[in-house]
Amino acid sequence: MPPLLHTTRALIWLSLALCGFMANAQQRFFEPVPQARLATPLAKNIRSYSAYALKDADLRSHLAKAPLEFATTGTPVELSVPLPNGTTEIFLISESALLAPQIAAQHPDIKTYTGVG
Repeated sequence: MPPLLHTTRALIWLSLALCGFMANAQQRFFEPVPQARLATPLAKNIRSYSAYALKDADLRSHLAKAPLEFATTGTPVELSVPLPNGTTEIFLISESALLAPQIAAQHPDIKTYTGVG
């Protein structure tokens, strides 16, 4: 086998391995909750549902990396959100500064975001 072909194959396998590692390394902020662990029963007319627990602190630190919505630098952060049909959708999240500057200064823990998915 020619050396160039061997090197190309090795680079392709390395790229695929890294992509798989990065996909597994993606954080999951929504953790499924078994129906048996729910504290309150749902309405009788609901036949099917999925419940999730939110990893609040992890999500906050992830969203802290989101750029401002109309900033010319930075890339929106990805957030994988579970959907009602059992699949997930990836949203690109940016911080959207909706609060008046005085109120934002008084409440730095309140943030708003916009997402495209």
